[in-house]
Amino acid sequence: MYTKYFKKINLIYILNFLIALYPLSFALGNAAINTNTLLIILIGLIYFKVDIFKIEFDIFNILVLSFFLLLIISSLINYFPILDENAVYKKHFLRSFSYLRYFFLFLIISKMMKNNFLNLKYLFISAALMSSFLALDIFLQFFTGKDIFGIVPSANAYLDGHPTKHSGFFRDEWIAGGFLRMFSPFFIFIFLIFNNKFKSKYFYFILVPVLFFLFIYCTALTGNRMPTILLAMCATIFLFMEKKLRAALPILIISISILFSYMIQTNKAFEYNFKSFADHSQQIFLKSKEIFNQKQKINEKGEFVLATDSNQEIASSHLKIFNGAITTWKKNKIIGGGYRSFNINCLWGLNMWCSTHPHNYYFELLVDIGLTGALIFFLMLIIPIFQFINFYKTSSSSINRFIFFPIFLILLVEFFPFKSSGSLFGTNNSTLLFLSLAIIYNLKRNITKS
Repeated sequence: MYTKYFKKINLIYILNFLIALYPLSFALGNAAINTNTLLIILIGLIYFKVDIFKIEFDIFNILVLSFFLLLIISSLINYFPILDENAVYKKHFLRSFSYLRYFFLFLIISKMMKNNFLNLKYLFISAALMSSFLALDIFLQFFTGKDIFGIVPSANAYLDGHPTKHSGFFRDEWIAGGFLRMFSPFFIFIFLIFNNKFKSKYFYFILVPVLFFLFIYCTALTGNRMPTILLAMCATIFLFMEKKLRAALPILIISISILFSYMIQTNKAFEYNFKSFADHSQQIFLKSKEIFNQKQKINEKGEFVLATDSNQEIASSHLKIFNGAITTWKKNKIIGGGYRSFNINCLWGLNMWCSTHPHNYYFELLVDIGLTGALIFFLMLIIPIFQFINFYKTSSSSINRFIFFPIFLILLVEFFPFKSSGSLFGTNNSTLLFLSLAIIYNLKRNITKS
């Protein structure tokens, strides 16, 4: 009897250890993330057995289940009749079923939360160590030209002899900014959690903005523009919501403004990076309605061209891809074209580009699972986000609020509609999504354990 009990306890420790390994897995790549996820699913199924499927069929859980079912149904309708025509159709059709692994991940994390088995302390420590190490690595690479491992910025990322990007130990992968945006808040909040009585108000009044400022500065050095802006947004949201620190918000905003002004004036590469980002963002904002409403026709080469005589081309590559996504979505508005169907169904044309994915989560949802899927996904995010905001307002315990805030920021900022992004159905984004959803939605059941 006791042996069986201790075996169960050991499995819970292993699950918490594997969840804490996610920041390292994200640094190592998709193979490590998939291995980590499959181990969590395997051990979770061994521990919970058939109980894993005993879920409360409330609105949120029905939405999550509907999301996965719709993805399979859309892929079945669009790919099954043409499986023999192309190996890609068969691959995407099968992957729509293998995507169910994230549903199992969601079920296991939810079950751990409901039973007070999930200990977020280990995830905090892991994320804090990884993000702080990467930040130091990037600072070293920026100021000395080499990181801790002797890696220099890639030769294809220079402007007038100055590197435009610093990736640290990620080498030629320009993902360091996204990594810092996801995991650096854990480093900041770990100080607030360990001092659970929030005794020294003035110490934290200085510490929290300074830490946010340093991580924003480091993220800017990576050359990843959107993660820099989103991390600044994270800082703004937290300082605004936390009344004890709200007065520090103007100081942080002024400090960031001074920093960016200084970097633009003294660093040509930084100036080019962020001015081009501003120009393209402005074009997307001003031209999107006009571009999306242009009537298209298919020419003799199978390309989309404007139905009018206009041949004015826009500069923004993102807007061209977005336009390609909107045009592709119009072919199947209700349930979309199936799993990862953008590159299959998209046609090239003037001001319309194709890619492996539309570089925006919501355009990708429209293309793959239609308006129905995009609405389901939006509600899946809104319900736990508003639930957390209500919890944050009513909770009298600062430690309980701070434990879940970094994960709340992942949901709120990572899936912010007006941002360019990787594929929603990519390994890292899907893992982050369903891990965060399970934790935030079930947070009230876990606060005492955490």
